[in-house]
Amino acid sequence: MHYRAAQLEGKLFLGDETKVFLEFVEHDYEKSISNRARTSFKKNKVRDLAILSLFLSSGLRCAELVGINLNDINLLLIFSINI
Repeated sequence: MHYRAAQLEGKLFLGDETKVFLEFVEHDYEKSISNRARTSFKKNKVRDLAILSLFLSSGLRCAELVGINLNDINLLLIFSINI
């Protein structure tokens, strides 16, 4: 297991890195892309931020994230924890 941990070192978001990354995507990313890409980004920004947030905070694998449906998420539980 030590070998696997060494391979992952530096490839994981830890602590505030997730928050910093999501803030970059929300506020600064569109400044670094072409006008054509910016149009698509703005159209899907809220959705993409939700997907990234779920992916980074849940530990879901890509295949699990792709297959998730809105009915699979208990929003009442999520919002009651955050209140």
